[in-house]
Amino acid sequence: MSINRTKWKVCAALGENLWSSPKVKRFNKKKWAKAKKQKIGFYYPQTSRNKTHLQPSLYVYKGRLTAKQKLRNFYGNISEKTFKATYIKSKLKNNFVGLLESRLDTVLYRMGFVSTVFAARQFISHGSVVVNGLRADVKSASLKTGDFLEITTKAWPRTFDELDERFKDKEQTLHPLPRHLEVNYSVLKAVFLGEPSLTETSYGSRMNVDLVKEFYK
Repeated sequence: MSINRTKWKVCAALGENLWSSPKVKRFNKKKWAKAKKQKIGFYYPQTSRNKTHLQPSLYVYKGRLTAKQKLRNFYGNISEKTFKATYIKSKLKNNFVGLLESRLDTVLYRMGFVSTVFAARQFISHGSVVVNGLRADVKSASLKTGDFLEITTKAWPRTFDELDERFKDKEQTLHPLPRHLEVNYSVLKAVFLGEPSLTETSYGSRMNVDLVKEFYK
């Protein structure tokens, strides 16, 4: 099954346009109509009014599970083992989202050099990213404050042209550049300024990180 088809199935199952992709709205399957109707936009977890975790009913588990699946799929359908391990690692500093946002594939996606997290992973696998002067090929590598990223000479022309086309395409929804990244689009270089907080992180659909944490308690 192709990555693209998998993405549409994920959006359909959750009824959410997780990555604010205009392609989801053009998909014609009737059973995926709910995902097509969702408006494209950006949401911040701190504005969520989902109070499922306060409702003592049989739907509490389902609400927590759905919240977990949404967040896990947003970051490129991370394996359950890796996702849970990231949560456990974050318990001491309460920086779950910060750890997810510091992953190399997520950072590359947030910078806008690629259109999806899946494309970022393929980009890294091809050895097209350099971190602190060394070629990086580990998608889940965790970046640290001050790490310097750039595109290899071989991949630079293609990356620049694709980025330029996305800027010109009115149908494309470009993510706002997060505060924890500093990017020079003219030379395709960037600096990771540090882990962002939950309130500084935007998503393509509403997320409830509190429910995700409750799922693993």
